[in-house]
Amino acid sequence: MIVGQSMQHYQRIAVGLSIPASVSSGLVVTQGVWRFLANQHITTQLLVAPLRQLVQQQINGCYVLHVFDWCKLDYKNHVSKVDRISDCLKDNHGYDFTAQLAVNADNGSPIALVRAHMKTAAGFLSAMDKAPESGTNHLDQVLPMMQATPSMCLGGTPVAIIDREADSVFYFRQWHDAGTLFLVRADDDGLLNHCLMSGGAVSGCFYLSFAQFFGSHRFMPGVKLGTGFRYKITPTDSQASI
Repeated sequence: MIVGQSMQHYQRIAVGLSIPASVSSGLVVTQGVWRFLANQHITTQLLVAPLRQLVQQQINGCYVLHVFDWCKLDYKNHVSKVDRISDCLKDNHGYDFTAQLAVNADNGSPIALVRAHMKTAAGFLSAMDKAPESGTNHLDQVLPMMQATPSMCLGGTPVAIIDREADSVFYFRQWHDAGTLFLVRADDDGLLNHCLMSGGAVSGCFYLSFAQFFGSHRFMPGVKLGTGFRYKITPTDSQASI
């Protein structure tokens, strides 16, 4: 029954489940899903296994895009959920969700969620073998997920796609040094606090625009590699931070 609910051929990635015509009421569906989710033998790794198989079947090209994004799951009125994360100043009560979505690089159509984390007050629930440490921020979650992606054997060379939250030279360098391919929506008008180093000590600091910094340090943003992009960074003796 649960498989039948998911078979929406007219809208394969539609949110939610449809009720099969043979089922008398929505309550029957709810009970079936509850029994499935309450099964202690179903792990997060088993839940994503069929989704990864779908990606393997859909990928035919040289590249597969992996979109990383985050959202808040709002459970403000669900006081029975004792593991909610609460931020009283922003009136947020719920969970922090990290998603890694596989996308067809040839036509841009999303295929399936291949990995996810959900941060709770007790720590992370994760589809990875090793969940992030408690307190790990969004961008520090990315590199382990990037590095673990080839082990899923999804086919194609993975290229990470991340929105402007990841616009940080520190993380560009980190991901580049790890040999990953990535495309980040960046602000080329941003400013860097650029510090000159002399003998291991800071001798002076000033601000540079991204364009000035990239040019003076032989950064080559946006070098095209097939259907993905990669930031190539030449290491220097100077240091920069956002």
